[in-house]
Amino acid sequence: MLDFQARLATWGGRTWIDPTLLALFPWPAVIFGHTRYYCDEDDYRRFTAHIKPGDFIITKSRQFFLSNLFISGTAFKHLAVYTGPVRGDKERETGFISIPKSMGVKREHRGIRDDATVHERTVTHAIAEGVVTQDLLRVLLHCDYAAVIRPWTTPEQQDSIVNAALSCVGMDYNFDFDDNEQHGALYCTQLGRYCLKKAGILPPAMTTIMVSLLGKKAPVTLADSFLLYPMSCCSFSCREKRFIKSSGVSEVLRQAVLNTDD
Repeated sequence: MLDFQARLATWGGRTWIDPTLLALFPWPAVIFGHTRYYCDEDDYRRFTAHIKPGDFIITKSRQFFLSNLFISGTAFKHLAVYTGPVRGDKERETGFISIPKSMGVKREHRGIRDDATVHERTVTHAIAEGVVTQDLLRVLLHCDYAAVIRPWTTPEQQDSIVNAALSCVGMDYNFDFDDNEQHGALYCTQLGRYCLKKAGILPPAMTTIMVSLLGKKAPVTLADSFLLYPMSCCSFSCREKRFIKSSGVSEVLRQAVLNTDD
């Protein structure tokens, strides 16, 4: 059953619906139209001006409706760790960076690329394929709502979070939602908890939800719970009254958005 659920979740995470698209029979369908995400180049510029290695990015994408249904009633569905500049080989199609090594949390963005193994703005997160490192652009421009959370307060904590996240690259996705990190599999917010523990930072509280098609319940960390820490910036879309009102944590989210730097 767990294998079937993992396959369904993987398929659901790649299946989306958008009113601007028309799919014509037969299969494979001919697609007419285009999909549009709320986050755009203006948000990317804002994020790169504020974000620092060790920050967390919490996001939500409207299109991936099946994945969103598994975790209902929350503003954000996913968490990624901003790991900043790393060195490693990138696979062109997926953008996955193999065996990424941090180049230091204090390294300044140079704005040029003189070495194909240097990637200056990366995120590390747990997706269906497992824990991977990719460029920030690949994540940010494929979501509709995004916010940067800063749980660290010292350079030592910052460095610890980055190295902890990178050490998990290659692990499987935790479809069982087991809270034991020693099993070699992590779900997205579990990666965030793991990094906080390694940095000596108290992680947010867990919430018991249904995690199995058979009705199994387990304590998990919701992306919304990371609003416990300061928000440094967010996408324009997060400021929409409609999004804040429907979030389920509207007052917490409203206060967090008001306190951002941008």
